[in-house]
Amino acid sequence: MTSCARSPASARTPRTTSCASSATRIACGLAMRLDLTRTWHEPGAAFLVRRMVLAALVAFAASSCATLPPCPARGGPVWTEWTSPHVVLLTDLDEDDARSALRDFEELRKAVLVAAWRRAPEPRGPITVVVLRSDSELYMFLPDGVAAGVVVTRSRQAFILKSGAARDRYVTDPIVRLLSYHFGLGRLPWFEEGLARYLEELRLEKDGTLTYGDADPLLFHNVTHGELMGFEHLWEPRTAENEQSINNKQSFIATSWLAVHYLFNHEPDRFLIFEMALASARDPRAAWRAAFPDLTPEVMDQQLAEYAFHGGQFTSFGGRLPPEPFKPHATSVPDAAVHALRAVLLATAAAPRLELARAEVAEAFRLDATSVLAAYVDRELLGGDARDIDLPKRLVAVHPSSATAWLLLSHAREARHETDEAHEAWEGMLRAGGAPDAPVVLELRVARPD
Repeated sequence: MTSCARSPASARTPRTTSCASSATRIACGLAMRLDLTRTWHEPGAAFLVRRMVLAALVAFAASSCATLPPCPARGGPVWTEWTSPHVVLLTDLDEDDARSALRDFEELRKAVLVAAWRRAPEPRGPITVVVLRSDSELYMFLPDGVAAGVVVTRSRQAFILKSGAARDRYVTDPIVRLLSYHFGLGRLPWFEEGLARYLEELRLEKDGTLTYGDADPLLFHNVTHGELMGFEHLWEPRTAENEQSINNKQSFIATSWLAVHYLFNHEPDRFLIFEMALASARDPRAAWRAAFPDLTPEVMDQQLAEYAFHGGQFTSFGGRLPPEPFKPHATSVPDAAVHALRAVLLATAAAPRLELARAEVAEAFRLDATSVLAAYVDRELLGGDARDIDLPKRLVAVHPSSATAWLLLSHAREARHETDEAHEAWEGMLRAGGAPDAPVVLELRVARPD
């Protein structure tokens, strides 16, 4: 994985903290932050958007005018694709801010892996991040007051969306969720939720000092002043009905966080075994029983209640990540790709703007008839002709190294019930760098002749 594995001796701070003794600190005015997870299901569209709403000071957020700047050809900011060893950054930030944002995401990704997946193999493929210049751009796609989001579509696109170059704590949560998607942990919502909330308190200083594992004040308040959800209920599928109940949702979030916090502190070895097993397990419950045969739902309920209400001890972790210099690579994004990217964001917005997305796709195709990303949006997000085979074949011919082009061809073959040909295209997607269990990268580069 990474060369910065945490040594047990140096990773723990000298102090341990009582959960119960934290209650006084929690009551001191921290209840203003609204921290929710929302899922939107659009029945008429061929996509699912999964949005993590982070640190939204909704009650106090000033209303803003959500606008998109002109495209670069009409005087708008220039878009650039920046790449590092493990991050693809798509942005209209200025060069200095883009470099800073790229470095921050590279370092934070590394810190999250050290904290949560230190024994796991390096996840295949980079994480994709879209950083917009201003909040007015961001609020075209996210609700006002939301700091960052993760978008995951049915067609295996997954990326982080935020604005501004400043490093803030709110991007740790989406990084955890995106890496969870890479590791295949999205099949167990309570574990992904709890892990993201546990690591939301992660801090990485400019000098490489890393700390994590403190108790989140608001979540601890919800645990001690609300109602714990039974551990057995954490395993139940999350449905639109229980997502609409704010009490159910907050209980799910708080109990998931408490379960992961407890396992990190009191079952660290078996926790790692379970975490690794989840990446390949078809049955998460069987993986749990194999790792924790003695921790039945009834026993977990007792352990979590003791941990929260009767002075359970926990340890904050720390260490130092040595810097790993890298040379960033920047590629200018042509206007066609900018319009295609806008189409992705509009189609996967909290309130999808499908007509605007279709207009952006049309403009992208006008400028580049073989835009892979525009074709992706049209086919996978806007309900375009799934059986048409001509466009995907042209895309593969022009962009033979594009995993997305091969994925589109595979889906078209499937829609035509051409099973063997669909499998061949799927193999082409794998050869082009795609992975069966990892998200597709947002590909903006234009193929250049050799």
